[in-house]
Amino acid sequence: EEPRVDLVRARLLRDQRQFADAAAALDRAIAALPEHVEAKTQLAENLRDLGYQCWRSGDDDGAVTAWQRFLAVAPPELATDAVRMQLQGLWRRAEDAGIAARKAGDPAAAATAFRRCLRVDPDQHWACYLLAQHPAATRRLRRARAASPMPSTTRRTAVKRRGR
Repeated sequence: EEPRVDLVRARLLRDQRQFADAAAALDRAIAALPEHVEAKTQLAENLRDLGYQCWRSGDDDGAVTAWQRFLAVAPPELATDAVRMQLQGLWRRAEDAGIAARKAGDPAAAATAFRRCLRVDPDQHWACYLLAQHPAATRRLRRARAASPMPSTTRRTAVKRRGR
């Protein structure tokens, strides 16, 4: 198709709040017109708004994907601070979930949450540290269970009674 048609289509789709489709149309237009500055700005704006749309609907993974791409393509004159703050909030929420899961004795859920932290911010080393602790904790737990003379159901009952 004609790339200029995709530019117009992207504007119409944006007006209809169809940000993902608008971004796809802009991707096609930019592939054909790589020097078109306005198309790049429109793409960034659509990705930013797609991230908010995903976030509001509870799709944190979709929001992260859209916002990371927004940050990668946003021209210098486009404000990025609000998106960076949203990503930090998602990171903190995942970190809190991982720490809570680890404290609750659910190392698999903790690892999933810490991996989500790395997906949100791959350069954040704290999540790497927390995730690196996971295999050792799992091995220690397995060794302790294997060394215990109690069957697992008896062990769970004993732990529950001690917790009262």
